[in-house]
Amino acid sequence: MAAMAADHPHPVRVNISHPLGNLIGFAMGVTIVFLFLASYSIDWGVGWMVWVPSAIAIIPASHLMRRRILHRRDGYFDLEQGWLMRRARSFPADDLSIELLPTAGLWAVVVHRQGAAWPIATWVTRQRANRVCAVLDGSAPNGAWPRRDPILPNGDR
Repeated sequence: MAAMAADHPHPVRVNISHPLGNLIGFAMGVTIVFLFLASYSIDWGVGWMVWVPSAIAIIPASHLMRRRILHRRDGYFDLEQGWLMRRARSFPADDLSIELLPTAGLWAVVVHRQGAAWPIATWVTRQRANRVCAVLDGSAPNGAWPRRDPILPNGDR
């Protein structure tokens, strides 16, 4: 949920990660650990059939467990992530363009500034992506940063 400043109509903070996603990621992590442990107690052929998908499932589980918050402070955006909420990225809140990309049935918000591109939110719902864009738009001089059309491969056009 976005917090509102009394003197500014736009949100100044947005939670990118969702508590339910964190819980699902944690449950996946626990399941993966148990599958790893179970793979050592069974025949090696079946063990590898359990171990390989478990190793691949670590990627979405670790992504879901990660907490991310975007703040706007004094002309800069701070992206904090992890359970200790350390600053992962900081960038000036000027001359931005925003790109919304469809990713595996969900959405990603990518910020472009002077040729650089930073993924701010990935694997989020459209509603959460719009909240992230509202925080980014709060620093725009005319109320909204320009949007970029996603560049799609030729097979998707």
